[in-house]
Amino acid sequence: MISQKHLEFIRLVSKNVLQRDAWRQASGNLTASDKTAAEKGSKWAKRFAKEIQAAREAASKAIEIAYQNKEVQDALVNIPSEAQADAKAFRILTENDLVDDSYVIGFNKETKKLTVAPFQRKPTQAEIQKAYDLFCKRFGKNSPAKLQTEHTFIEQPLFPDTISPTETKE
Repeated sequence: MISQKHLEFIRLVSKNVLQRDAWRQASGNLTASDKTAAEKGSKWAKRFAKEIQAAREAASKAIEIAYQNKEVQDALVNIPSEAQADAKAFRILTENDLVDDSYVIGFNKETKKLTVAPFQRKPTQAEIQKAYDLFCKRFGKNSPAKLQTEHTFIEQPLFPDTISPTETKE
């Protein structure tokens, strides 16, 4: 029988949390030293290696099944490109563009599908602020500076107080 603490440890490690941090959280001993937490986390990881691997495989299988779902594939297709997102942010800022939205109007129990109705609305203040932040990040004051540098090399002596070998002493 696996205890709740051990199940929590298995869950955390299967999600790629460091063994020492997973042990601290699962055991409730948040003040343990790094050495102690690493040792105990390693022991628990060895003890529950099969369960951790099984949890990782189950998570990866769930992700595969989710990707095969038609709604997920449709959603992935509808993710806007960077240029489309920039254009929408610019329209929201300059034209007070309407935002596409939808609301649920029903649920079919037999097909287990939602019925949604699309509509357009004015953007909220949060969406306008997000558009402004995105625009500033990409093009405005917060954008990375594109500097053009010229590399001119002037030959200088390594030690300026000394005489170079080409110069002669007078």
